[in-house]
Parts: sequence; structure tokens; C-alpha cells
Amino acid sequence: MTAAKGAHGGRGYELDGNLIPLARTAFERAEIPTLLESLRETVKSREEDIEQLCRVHYEDFIQSVDELRYVKSDAVDLSTKVQDHNQQIQHVGSALLKNHEALLEAQQIQKNVSAASDLLANAAEVLQLCMKVNDQIALDQPYAAIKALRRLREHCVSSPPTLRAYIEEAVPKCSAAIEQRMRA
Repeated sequence: MTAAKGAHGGRGYELDGNLIPLARTAFERAEIPTLLESLRETVKSREEDIEQLCRVHYEDFIQSVDELRYVKSDAVDLSTKVQDHNQQIQHVGSALLKNHEALLEAQQIQKNVSAASDLLANAAEVLQLCMKVNDQIALDQPYAAIKALRRLREHCVSSPPTLRAYIEEAVPKCSAAIEQRMRA
């Protein structure tokens, strides 16, 4: 609320936005110049307030625009860095994927070689037992040959299905042949 004092008797008018009652009172008292002076001072004061507000808000606006420029610049820099890091990750990731695929392939090869090695070891043991049976038959030692056939049958449990089927079919025939030879 702004108060303005007129020259008439030190009396002024307080202008609070309701001018009609003030204007009526000023006309009734014949103090129109005082009212006009109060209005001018109030207008001037309000203009200064408005200018000050505009200046403050304009400076805030300019500062906000400057801050937005910095934020935009930082965002562009950050976006560029993110894209660079993404490209690096993609490059490293593709190389890592290739290495992983090669590792999986090498592991599969190792597994296959290990399985083949186990099969060959088993086949070598079976062959050794078969040779022992043949040697025992050749030396005319039927009991030792039958004992070697039993070990061969026990050992064939861990053999591959095809070899196991062959041994299970051949062992009884071989045992029968040995027993027939012992009777003769």
C-alpha cells in the first residue's frame, strides 16, 4: 500500500486500489491537485516496482537460459561419451563372444578326445583280456582261460554297447568250446 501526502494541509491520500471513493472525497473537499499528485507518485512508484521486478526476473531468465546452455552442452558431451563407450563395449564384446565360442568349441573337442581316449583304453583292456584267453587256450590251460573269460565278462560292463553285446555273445560260445575241449 502506498501513501502519498498532498500539499494541502499535509494531508494525502492512501491509494489502495479503490479509486472511486477517493476521487469522490477529493472532489467533495476540492483537493483534486493533491489527489493527482498522489496518483502520479503512486504510478511512479509502481512503475519502479514493475521495472525492478522485470529486471530481477529478466536476470533470472538470462541465468536460466545460460544454465540450460551449459546443461545442453554437458548432455551432448555425455551423449558422445556414452556412444563412444558403447562402441568400445560392442568391439570388446564381439571379440569376447568370438573367444567364448572358440572356448566352447575347444571344450567340446577336449570332451570328444577324452571320450575317445576312454573308449580306446577300454578296448585295449578288452583286447588284452582276449589275448590272455587265447594264450591260455594255446597253452592248454582251460581253467585259467575260463577265469580270464569271467574277468572279460565283468570288464565288458563298462564297454561301449556294441563291444559289450559282442563280448556277451562270444564269451558263452568260447566257454562252451573250452569245456568241450576239456571233455575230449
